[in-house]
Amino acid sequence: MLFFKKKEKDKETQEEVQQAPEVDQRQQELDAIREAHKDLPIPTILPMFLNKLNGDDAADLPEDTIEEARKKELIELLYEPELGRNTVEQLSTQEVLFVMLAMELYNKASELKNFSQNHRVLYNEILSRVRDAEQIYMLFDRRTGYPFLYNGCVCIYLDKDYAIDAANRFRKIMRDLEVRMLPGEASENSDASAFAYLNFLGMNMCMLDNGKYRCRFRRQEIRVNVNFSASSEKQPQKPPMNPELSYALCDFLQEARWQVNYEKRDEVLKQKEARMLALLQRGIYLLPFQETEEGKRGVLIRKDKDGKQFLAIFTDEVELAKEQLPAGGGWKLRSIAFPQLPLLMGNLAGAILNPNGHRIVIPAQQVAAALNAAKEAAAKKAAEQAEQAGAAQAPEAEAECKPAETEEKPAEAEEKPADTETEE
Repeated sequence: MLFFKKKEKDKETQEEVQQAPEVDQRQQELDAIREAHKDLPIPTILPMFLNKLNGDDAADLPEDTIEEARKKELIELLYEPELGRNTVEQLSTQEVLFVMLAMELYNKASELKNFSQNHRVLYNEILSRVRDAEQIYMLFDRRTGYPFLYNGCVCIYLDKDYAIDAANRFRKIMRDLEVRMLPGEASENSDASAFAYLNFLGMNMCMLDNGKYRCRFRRQEIRVNVNFSASSEKQPQKPPMNPELSYALCDFLQEARWQVNYEKRDEVLKQKEARMLALLQRGIYLLPFQETEEGKRGVLIRKDKDGKQFLAIFTDEVELAKEQLPAGGGWKLRSIAFPQLPLLMGNLAGAILNPNGHRIVIPAQQVAAALNAAKEAAAKKAAEQAEQAGAAQAPEAEAECKPAETEEKPAEAEEKPADTETEE
């Protein structure tokens, strides 16, 4: 019995000896990585913006949310061979975001072991916390009434104080923002959640905790895209959605109503307006109408401050709901395309898109000009395609004629068998 115990102990000792070189090698690699990182600064909060207004180029530097001593402790997590979720769950949201930032910066200097795997653990923890939130705080632009876009991202927060601080800081660059609380995905009314709303607006990029340690993520990682306007056998005529257009409308209006001047602003505005106008012509809209007893149809009309009348149209049901149509009015809905507007407008001054939202006025003359331009462009394209098709067919016709030029054969060629000429 003692013999077998001694044999097992010798086997364990032998295995430890065999593993020792591998352990030493891993330790040497880890020491080399630490050595490469020793002179790197400990990350701090990134500024939200560079204030370039009024000649002031100073960066906005918020107060840090993590003590230096705690940062040094968190930096050690970068060298864990496998970062477990149990460890990450013990961290605050700001600490998770700090470790993510540090991991990205240090990995650029010298590659960390299992960087992708460990970074994904941190990122998934952030997504999980956003999904599990019953309420979300979001920055809205008071001048447009829609979510504020920061470099194409919607600014969201799990902490109300962080959101308020960010809104106050943006006032330094003349942004008039407010904080609104919206239902989260874990709320009882998840169908009306913040991310369901962003789905209608076509706002697909979000930034968590802008103004503190932050990260970007795609809205679809929290709530998948829902194409409410897609038809099906059960519901063949669903109301339209125009997410790409809605995004372009918000982006243009936010820029146009920002009360500042900067270099190339006119160029930026023209680009945003051109994109918006191009999408307007491709949109499908909701048109409320009434049927009278005489069989005639009435439409919803809105007036401007000068008394001019405009046909009211809507990008989606969310915008239509703001209208609060009178109950019992027999209102019905139909979907219309942009080229149908002239017939529906009749003698009206034009159309107005989302009267209680974006409130984009489209004069009748602009509708006519856009449709004429589209027709001319289509005609030109058709002519170019026809010309290209003709040019492509010309070489084929020439090739077909070539055998006719060689029909006359020398006398000796006529003595060849008939099947030889066919083979050629």
